Amino acid sequence: MNCYYMMAHAKDKETTAKLIDFLTSRENLLKWSLGHPPLKQWTVDEAVKHRLYGEAERWWLEEVSTLTSNVPVLAAEATWPRTRCSRSIYRNLLKSLRWQHDSGGGLRPNEQEHS
Repeated sequence: MNCYYMMAHAKDKETTAKLIDFLTSRENLLKWSLGHPPLKQWTVDEAVKHRLYGEAERWWLEEVSTLTSNVPVLAAEATWPRTRCSRSIYRNLLKSLRWQHDSGGGLRPNEQEHS
């Protein structure tokens, strides 16, 4: 899986966009991906032509192509697993310590637990 993104506060958005366009070009995705090309459609011949080790990778790319031929390629919405995990851990920590957020975003003891 390849993933590139631009932060909202990026200093030079135009240059960042050009870099992302370059990195996600078909030729680069065929050449530099660590696994099979992250493209909806690709051929083994096309990938071998662009790969660093060329023909030496053909057998592996043929196997991957066969294995993935019946698997649909789906677009995925970006997620922030670290943020989600951190938030979940934080909420569970608060529960275990019997604290909760108040309506103003602050913390207060969970009255149900302390009464």
